[in-house]
Amino acid sequence: MESLSLYALNAATGRVEWKAPIGIPESGPCIAGGTIYIGDQSGLLALDTATGEDQWYVETGNGIYSSAAIIDGAVYVTDNEGAVFGLW
Repeated sequence: MESLSLYALNAATGRVEWKAPIGIPESGPCIAGGTIYIGDQSGLLALDTATGEDQWYVETGNGIYSSAAIIDGAVYVTDNEGAVFGLW
């Protein structure tokens, strides 16, 4: 399967504000503090909500199937093997 994209749309006009490649997503997106977090087949991607640009990517070696939980600025996700990752 080829890489997919995430689109940001203007709510009033429906116009595409930006488009960002996100690989093959495995989790639903989570938005907190100006960042979109989305898991894929091998890690967690963080994108800027205003521009769609990559902020960082953490490779976990397994798919991230859970949406991120943001607690006190830390990001928590679970991979498909049951491991929990905390990033801060």
